[in-house]
Amino acid sequence: KVYAIGRESDNVAVIDAGSGTVTRYLPAGNQPVGLGLSPGGEVLVVGNELSGFLTLVATATDEVIGQVRTPMYGQAVIIPQYVAALPAGDPEAADHLMNPLTLEMYVTNKFTDRVLRYDSFQGGAAASAATGWNPGPVAMDPEDRIWVSNLLQGTVDVFARMTLAPIQIGIVLGA
Repeated sequence: KVYAIGRESDNVAVIDAGSGTVTRYLPAGNQPVGLGLSPGGEVLVVGNELSGFLTLVATATDEVIGQVRTPMYGQAVIIPQYVAALPAGDPEAADHLMNPLTLEMYVTNKFTDRVLRYDSFQGGAAASAATGWNPGPVAMDPEDRIWVSNLLQGTVDVFARMTLAPIQIGIVLGA
């Protein structure tokens, strides 16, 4: 199956890849604009530009299973890997035990011109960094660098994974 954003209809279409037929529509927030899939494919994360939250979908059932609060104008989502759960004897393990779907996520925000890292489906951003004007698509390369495309500036910024420390800012695109 394939997931596609219905930006103006505030939903995500579930499409049968073999037939090209929409089999279901899942509710999302206001103006969904980005999709991220967990490494094992169990969770789909939908970035909603005008809602202030990410929508979480269990891909096995195609049911919405929760939300993560984000600043308004969140755009793109990348989920590079699962964050390891803490062992049961660890005093900090309570939050992870309450929610076993702990993921590392990166979201761009065009209103605040920032890239944000979330380490959990609970709580706020664990790290953030300033980007160029109107950040959009975000990607991670094999060297664990986070690349952010600044749509209205024609530049790309590169950050260190986890800390979001700037590596190279303002790479100019085009001739």
